[in-house]
Amino acid sequence: MVVYLDNAATSYPKPKQVLDAVYDFMLNNGATAGRGAYERAMEADGLVYDTRKAIANFFNFYNPKEEVKMNFIKPCTTDAGKMQFKAKFSRDVSEIFPYINAILNNATYNKNAGSLTFKKEFRIITLFPEKLAVAKIINESEAYEIMDLVKTLVNDTYEKKDEIDPLHEMREQPKIIDVYKNLPKLNCKKCGEGTCMAFASKLLQGQ
Repeated sequence: MVVYLDNAATSYPKPKQVLDAVYDFMLNNGATAGRGAYERAMEADGLVYDTRKAIANFFNFYNPKEEVKMNFIKPCTTDAGKMQFKAKFSRDVSEIFPYINAILNNATYNKNAGSLTFKKEFRIITLFPEKLAVAKIINESEAYEIMDLVKTLVNDTYEKKDEIDPLHEMREQPKIIDVYKNLPKLNCKKCGEGTCMAFASKLLQGQ
């Protein structure tokens, strides 16, 4: 059986629900998803993301346990052309950090700071008990992809944690000077800190 799902795009007349939804969007938003970091563009990104998730749920593509919701996004102050964002977990996920630390070779688990950091290519992803901080993403759409990646990582690790030996030890972390070497070294204060060295220190602390 063939199921035609393109009714809203090409059919005539449009269902009233489609007309109402389009009118509401044009009246109250009107932004283009994935083309900016201002509030209405982020709302449009969220609508696209929620729609994709609703379709995935309808067809039972996945059954998410942990939810991640973005609450902050802006351009990176240390890397022109890239962005950073923060998101909130729906619950405290810190108990799973030692298990993720065990399965990700590039993870850095800091038990005292309550954080776990790893990289996906050049992107820096840091998990805290109830929040997520990510730097050096390309655009907002990528932010949602990273949130899905982290959500899947957390949920899959929860499901398999009985098969994993947790690793509580901290792998060798980069030193402040190592981070500093990758910064502009201009002390421009755009990050809110007085010097690049101070920013490097706080970055390693997850602040």
